[in-house]
Amino acid sequence: MMKKTAAFILLILVTKLTSCARVGSPDGGPKDSIPPVMAFAKPMNKTTSFKEKKITILFDEYIRFEKLTTQLIISPPMEKKPQIRPTTEVSKKITIEFLEELMPNTTYTINFGNSIVDNNEGNELGRFSYVFSTGPELDSLSVAGNIFDPLDEKELESISVMAYKNANDTLVGHYTPNYLTNTLKAIDYSLENLAEATYKVIALEDLNSNYKYDKGLERIGFLNESIDLKKPIDSIDFTIFLEDKDPKIFRPTQTKGNQIIFGFNGKKEPLLTVEGLNKNDYYISKEADKDSLYFWFKEIPADTLRLTLELDTLKQEFALKPRTLEKDSIKISSKINSTLHPRDTLTLYTNIPVDYINNDSIVMLEKDSIPIPFNIISDKRNHRLMVNFERQIKTNYSLILKEHAFTDFLNFNSHAKKISFNTLDPEEYGEIILAISNPNNINLIVELIETTKKEKITKIIKGSDKIHFKDLVANKYQIRIIKDENNNNIYDNGDFEKRRQPEKVINFNKIITLRANSEINENITVE
Repeated sequence: MMKKTAAFILLILVTKLTSCARVGSPDGGPKDSIPPVMAFAKPMNKTTSFKEKKITILFDEYIRFEKLTTQLIISPPMEKKPQIRPTTEVSKKITIEFLEELMPNTTYTINFGNSIVDNNEGNELGRFSYVFSTGPELDSLSVAGNIFDPLDEKELESISVMAYKNANDTLVGHYTPNYLTNTLKAIDYSLENLAEATYKVIALEDLNSNYKYDKGLERIGFLNESIDLKKPIDSIDFTIFLEDKDPKIFRPTQTKGNQIIFGFNGKKEPLLTVEGLNKNDYYISKEADKDSLYFWFKEIPADTLRLTLELDTLKQEFALKPRTLEKDSIKISSKINSTLHPRDTLTLYTNIPVDYINNDSIVMLEKDSIPIPFNIISDKRNHRLMVNFERQIKTNYSLILKEHAFTDFLNFNSHAKKISFNTLDPEEYGEIILAISNPNNINLIVELIETTKKEKITKIIKGSDKIHFKDLVANKYQIRIIKDENNNNIYDNGDFEKRRQPEKVINFNKIITLRANSEINENITVE
């Protein structure tokens, strides 16, 4: 009898242990791929006549938040964001507590984006929203579409779409919107639970989350007309663009001896006038692609310098007494690695403008031993020197810069330097021919973009034409065409204040793979 009792007890223990073992997933079992599900909410989701201060939501499994602060979207936006708990712990329950009074007769959406994931596998409960109305009905209209930046090849993400109800056009983008959504990690958006009304809508890269447009720092897209919303609309697309910053002049700084830097914002270059120095004792330069002027002076002036900068309608005067600091010495560099391609120019870059070229200290060698003629064109203002010579195919070259080859504006001499490179056989290159049909005779800016370094070759046509891009390095290329509406031969950006859209850009998704010694023909029609 005792043996039977002991065996019975052992059987119960084994059964209990086996039962306990089933709580977790067995080793080697199928991976959980099911996202968490909302099991219960108090008040219920989509409640009307909402009067509560707190919301409780239960899920069918343990969840945690990932990047809640960047994923959470509340529409209409609240000045004091509600308190959500727990934000860091694992739980089956979350609570939302409001810290300000809710507006009457308003539909609110609390969109958690993709921040809610299950604790075990991180499966996302994608774009989970809790919706309620403080009035008797839920607003149910919506606006949806896509957002594009034709000049940016990277995937767009985290673009806010903001709707302003019955808004003054000039104030849009400068105060908190009535409704808000975000694309998160996609290019599509959906503004939901909108009331019937007239709206101004913008797409904004709201980097600092202040619900306002910061010109020159954030990309923006807008519609030329208001939306009279009476039924859902699912085809409102935005083209976003980055405007130039408003003109601005920064206070000059002296970081090195005999050099003062003037920073500025704006398309145009400031006009700099100087009092206190003879014209031959100073020089003004500007490196390409940098929003700064460099003011060089040969000797530290005895008196205070008076400098005036004018930029558009701005005019600022500065009084400076330069300090005695260590001077920089001239440095020479080149962007040619090992091969000078047919489309390349042998360009030397200097950190200080060059005043004198000593040709007797410069030698161009062909096949490393044969001196050949050359000439150097100085672009002193932009710190560049272009070396021209008659190049042969499949040949090695060396540019020998001896001591004192160049003398800069501060009277420093360059050190010895050797730049070696080669040219290739023409059969190493290919050609792309674009036959462009342009029936409306639009001025077109045609860009061929190399996909690795993003270098581009630009040609301009008016009307239908055939374009030859010759001597191309074997690589992958893409085509971009800009409709130059004002015929000024450059791309014109948008202007939000003037409500002017950017010029239309057409990107062709096809990747053209060009091989050495090959020719590729493409036919394109631009309506």
